[in-house]
Amino acid sequence: MKKFFKIIQQILSGGFLTLPEVRRIYPFLLFLVVLALFWIGNTYAAFQLRREFEKTEETLKVATEELQKLEKSYAERAKRPSQLVKKLAQDSAASKLKMSHDGVYKIIVNENKGGEK
Repeated sequence: MKKFFKIIQQILSGGFLTLPEVRRIYPFLLFLVVLALFWIGNTYAAFQLRREFEKTEETLKVATEELQKLEKSYAERAKRPSQLVKKLAQDSAASKLKMSHDGVYKIIVNENKGGEK
């Protein structure tokens, strides 16, 4: 029991750090401390990155829902006839006009300089 108290006293006083057996493993202990610090730092960075990812994921989900609502709204508006079409339908003189369902055509005119072909 006396030996046990002597070991505890050396540990608490720091006297065991001066023993040759302990001094021989100082470089290894320093390596373990540095390794533990890197591990703690990496864990903190991983948690920080995960929180940022979840925040971005939630923002993306909200933006996607908003986009779907807007697309639905625009699709409903596109199905409704425009004010011009309503006005033309009511006007008897414009009843000869019809809505074009063809695409827009682009006419390209080649103008040659100096009459060259």
